[in-house]
Amino acid sequence: MRRTMTEACIARLIMLPVILTVTGLYAQTEVDQVQPILKEEILPPAAALFQLKQYILSNVHKPPSATSPEKWTDESKRLREKLLKEVVFHGWPNDWVNAAPRFEDAG
Repeated sequence: MRRTMTEACIARLIMLPVILTVTGLYAQTEVDQVQPILKEEILPPAAALFQLKQYILSNVHKPPSATSPEKWTDESKRLREKLLKEVVFHGWPNDWVNAAPRFEDAG
């Protein structure tokens, strides 16, 4: 007896959850298997903390220092425009972004 293509697809769809469930069960581990491995100290906590601090401090940029109130105001305006343009309104049509607000009384 030959199956039609629809019957073959339905049979595969029915078997898919069974196969995924069975294969997923073999991937699980027991606490007893992992606990001895995780008990070993690889790096002392103080050394790990020191290395983490060094990494973070070397990759964080210093905040800008304002030399005058005018420069600070100009920089804040520039950052605000950049944030609105590239993040908040990203992908929006310019007509929508620059349109005047329109309010309707909903009753």
